Amino acid sequence: MKNQGNKLHNKAMYYYSNGELEKALNICEKGMSLGLSNASLINLKGLLLYIQGDYQGAKATWRICKDFNNDDIAKKYLHGLELDSDKEGMYRKALSLYNDVKIVEALEILDDCATSDFNFINVNVLRSKAYIKLGEWEKAQFYLMKLKEKDKNNKYIKEIEQEIALFTGEKKHLPIKLISVLGSIGLLVAIVIFLRTPIQNLFTKKEPPKNNVVIEVKEDTTAKENNQSKEEVVTKDWSLLQQYIDKKDYDSMLNFIRDVKIDSLDANQRKLYLESKDLLDKDGIKYFYDKANGFFKNKDFVNAISEYKKAYEVSEGNYLREHISYLIATSYESNQQVDKAIEAYKDYLKENEKGEYAAEVNYRLAILNKDINKDESVKYANVIKSTYKNSMYYNSNIKGILGE
Repeated sequence: MKNQGNKLHNKAMYYYSNGELEKALNICEKGMSLGLSNASLINLKGLLLYIQGDYQGAKATWRICKDFNNDDIAKKYLHGLELDSDKEGMYRKALSLYNDVKIVEALEILDDCATSDFNFINVNVLRSKAYIKLGEWEKAQFYLMKLKEKDKNNKYIKEIEQEIALFTGEKKHLPIKLISVLGSIGLLVAIVIFLRTPIQNLFTKKEPPKNNVVIEVKEDTTAKENNQSKEEVVTKDWSLLQQYIDKKDYDSMLNFIRDVKIDSLDANQRKLYLESKDLLDKDGIKYFYDKANGFFKNKDFVNAISEYKKAYEVSEGNYLREHISYLIATSYESNQQVDKAIEAYKDYLKENEKGEYAAEVNYRLAILNKDINKDESVKYANVIKSTYKNSMYYNSNIKGILGE
């Protein structure tokens, strides 16, 4: 499996270096579907999304690599990405100015956008178009060549070439050697930008705002456990809970307090309950999450799902909650439990409609429903078309579902 992953990474790099961006992305996606242990492949996918301007997609991809592989490069990429957090808005402002025929002002902002390779494709498309508007065809050609080097099949290339040809009456090209040098400089700049911050600042996390929607976690418990009476809860041996707390036995703690109704407790029981819950919220979630990741890496998806669900139970308000929800669905899909995967992906969207994995989840729901529920498949394919049309997910598979 490792050799296969390395082969796919090399193939993706070949396509990337030859300016076939979509092919490179498709290979990365194929490689990730086989497992999440190939950090180089995952990081490459993140980089491809990064130069396409898919901020959330790149962030989600690198966070997966960080969480599953504890990868230092992914951590650096994530920190570097934070430095580009304002560039999405800058590009939209430049586009608005361009549409208002304020070309010089638009180019000034685009120059600031180009201080990193984030959104490289769209920035250079707009730069080329802007210089055509100013009648500076040589500069337009320059940025067109930069675009073609990274994405030679980009849909705007023919349009720009035609506009340049109409303006000049001939097709002129920059020397190939110059373009090669420019590409090398661009790659060096990208690396410097990602590595320009101290390592001790790489681990800063921002917690997302809490969401009041709660995903139903379906536990495989017996009817007797689900219908445990109030009297049975009260008669628990609470000295055991104290032992679990002392030993930091998170599994036993969670099992002990899972069905407890706090209103039925006396003062001492309430104190133990709150102490154990606090421990689970602070440390238990990481314990279950890491344990689940270990099972996932070993393709033990049944146990991975069990541990992810435990982590989800104690994840309210934690930044890991969204990742756990996504990974529950991914584990079901990896275990070929399609019906449960579909439900879990839907659960994810209930709480994270615009979350980091939203584009991928809508894509998976479109694909998984393709041969099961055509209406549902079309529904999610339309979401991709309307919301994520400029992402890698609006591809031939989605177009096929929509009959395009």
